[in-house]
Amino acid sequence: MKMLARHRREELICQQNLASSSSSEEDTDQLQPPPVRRKPVGRKKASPQKRGMTLALTSGVFAALAGTFGKLAINQAETISVCEQVSNYQFKFSTHDAFVLCENASVYIRIVAFVTMILLNTVMWTTFVKALHYCSTSLEATITNTAANFFSSAIVGQLVFDESVSLMWGFGTVLIICGLLLMNYGGGGKTGAELRDYRKKSKIR
Repeated sequence: MKMLARHRREELICQQNLASSSSSEEDTDQLQPPPVRRKPVGRKKASPQKRGMTLALTSGVFAALAGTFGKLAINQAETISVCEQVSNYQFKFSTHDAFVLCENASVYIRIVAFVTMILLNTVMWTTFVKALHYCSTSLEATITNTAANFFSSAIVGQLVFDESVSLMWGFGTVLIICGLLLMNYGGGGKTGAELRDYRKKSKIR
């Protein structure tokens, strides 16, 4: 009987110890603050002003490429000349073979150039409409698009059609860059929608 009583006392003591340890663990868990979730480190989003300028520049480049393919689609002599250059330098054809090949394939090349021109114009207008949404004014998007088209056309003209660039072109380039800088730093980084809201609020006041 004494042995049974001792065993029961020991069991009661063990149960009490387990209950006290579990309660102390719960208290410590409650006292500990919840873990702080850290935000993943990523790239900062570009401002609407910079996004609009980027879209306007991109649309200008696409416009220049569309004009290049349009020139190839309309002018057969330019198409044959470019095809001969590619055939001579890339595929190492002779002058006679390159001329015969390009003259026979000029119709197909012009058709492909015409379709490519339409696709590039579609992409250009899509990016230009997005640029109008983000830029502060439509004039800013239009001038940026025109400047990018101007520069890209000059570069493509030199590389593909062997066109020369005059001193007047360089002077106009400097003027366009100065105008873009003035518009970029004078807009305050606000989009067209934000400027319209600001003007409405100022009129109400």
